This record gives sequence, C-alpha cells and structure tokens, in this order.
Amino acid sequence: MTGGPVDHSANAITDEEREMKKLVDPFIQRAMRRGWRHEKESVDGAALIHDKLKLDGAKVWARVIITASKELDGKAWVHLSASQIIRKRGFGGKTFDIVVLPSWALLTKVRDEILGREKKCLVVVAPSKEHVNIAEVHHLWHCPEGDGLPDFTRGSGSI
Repeated sequence: MTGGPVDHSANAITDEEREMKKLVDPFIQRAMRRGWRHEKESVDGAALIHDKLKLDGAKVWARVIITASKELDGKAWVHLSASQIIRKRGFGGKTFDIVVLPSWALLTKVRDEILGREKKCLVVVAPSKEHVNIAEVHHLWHCPEGDGLPDFTRGSGSI
C-alpha cells in the first residue's frame, strides 16, 4: 500500500518508480484541466488541492494525494487519498484549515474529476489490527489493468 508521495529527491529514481509515474501522470493532467493545483510533486505522484469544487451548489475544498504502485498481485494500482478541507477564521482574522473525512458525494466527485466517471474504484475497510488513523482521509484504489472483482450487480448494472 502506498502511504503518500515519496520524496526521493536525493536518491536515483528506479525503473518501477518511473513506470508508476508514467501511469499516474495522465490522471494528474486530467485533474489539472479541471482546476486542481499541485501542492507537492514527488517521484511517485502528487498532492493536489481544489478550492472551488462545486458540490450541491456550494464551493468545497478538497485535497488529494495520488500515487501509483505495483502491488503484491503483480498489478499496478492508482491510489487516491482524499480529504475535505474546511477553512475557518479564528481570532485576529487568521485562517486555519480543518481536515475532515469527505462525504460520499465528495469522494465520488473526486473520482469523477481525477480518474473519470466510469472508473471502478475500491474503498477498503481494513481489519482493526491493520487500521492506522494518521489523517482524516478516505482511500480509493483503481486498477487500470482490470479490477479482478466479480460482477456484484449480477448483470443488472446496479448495486
């Protein structure tokens, strides 16, 4: 599992990192065309932010870390780590950000904007012993090589 952009600025880039960067770059470019901005770029992806997403007529801030990695199944997976940002004004007019879990509506908006509306993603709920809560984010995984899941719609096209 990828935990976020890895900064290898002092190290040489491996062939696998170069391959994963080529896989994730089109998704980053797609996001940029839709108003997302780079916060940080790394060897295996980027941190992106959007402060004008429209959701139910309101502007919403979102932050995403997008990376790609070759997993133990031998397939490349694109990983999105998504959070919502609520900007608050405190004493003396200073602003500060509160990071919260994105709603389902925001999570699907992020998927639509970055990966594409028709892309299937997995949301994994880890067993308690494997769960680490280091940030208020939801994780999406997309396998461009095919998801390997059965058709849970049983042909109906609806879950």
